[in-house]
Amino acid sequence: MAGMIFGLVALSILLLFGMFNAIRVVQKTASYPPKHILKKRAAMFGISALVILLLALILYYVT
Repeated sequence: MAGMIFGLVALSILLLFGMFNAIRVVQKTASYPPKHILKKRAAMFGISALVILLLALILYYVT
């Protein structure tokens, strides 16, 4: 169970890095994917990371 919790936390950290990268690209003047798509992608990464991290915390406290 500890390996599963570690995997979920690692996945959520990777998704947070993806969110920060998308936010960084949005702030550049010219980017290939339109800014509204990058904003949606950053929001999706952030929400996914939050949900997975909450799932990992619930599993940690249940076990």
